Amino acid sequence: MIISASYKTDIPAFYAEWFMKRLEAGFCIVQNPFNGHQKRVPLEGSAIDGFVFWTRNANPFKKALSLISQRRVPFYIQYTIIGYPRSLDVSVQPLEKAISNFRELAVAYGLSALVWRYDPILLTHEVDADWHLKNFSQIATQLAGSTNEVVVSVMHPYAKTIRKLRNANVELGLLDNTSDLLSEMVKEANRNGMKLSICAQPERIVTGSNPAKCIDSIRLSEILGRSFKARMKGQRPGCECDESIDIGGYDTCPHGCVYCYAVNDVEQALRNYKTHNVNALGLNLRQPSVIPPDDLVLL
Repeated sequence: MIISASYKTDIPAFYAEWFMKRLEAGFCIVQNPFNGHQKRVPLEGSAIDGFVFWTRNANPFKKALSLISQRRVPFYIQYTIIGYPRSLDVSVQPLEKAISNFRELAVAYGLSALVWRYDPILLTHEVDADWHLKNFSQIATQLAGSTNEVVVSVMHPYAKTIRKLRNANVELGLLDNTSDLLSEMVKEANRNGMKLSICAQPERIVTGSNPAKCIDSIRLSEILGRSFKARMKGQRPGCECDESIDIGGYDTCPHGCVYCYAVNDVEQALRNYKTHNVNALGLNLRQPSVIPPDDLVLL
């Protein structure tokens, strides 16, 4: 079983203490956002093949990574670094700090443990294709030698995302023709020792790029030093990810990025974060009244 922590929220940045408590307890509870059903998910033992973490700031997560490493459980980090202006990235850590943290982690755990994410790509009057190419090149140069892969995607124009952009007075440009930009980004990535992968958008694949596999049993196997099998089970059409269990919760990330897919209501996400109970069994729960028995495990 691969544990994803989490594409729904930023656990390393905001919920490190909660994660450490659940890691010590050996399990957490995941609640289905649609029907409210709760399941017990193990976080230790032979059932765990590895962790994939998703973050924009891994600085608060150093103790957790050290503990997982000591337990010889493989992990890698999908680390998003874009450098958007504050009109889009309201409260993420400064670009230079993110790059420094990324490089520090690569020294500590190896370049296979870090995947740079440059996604989603938005096109606006403030961040057009020329801005992206220059910005991407500058970041790639600074991350050279710290990772072997960069994952990109072009923003999905979901209704909720368009609504949030409009509320922030951000006018979205045309996203139809990005092949030239992506082709140039492939060249920049290759110059800096990285392959460029495109996340869940097979229609945007250009020469030299690959479909992304963000949850990747092969990468975990290479870090672990032995192979294990995981079946591919994408999250949506075009997704190449291996099967995993995500332990996060929607509307819990207070970063405030106006294009975020996982937050419907920024103010509600901030309230959820401020009222979060670090002793809760699940990230998006108050303390449940009944702990599901051991045999209720998501597989």
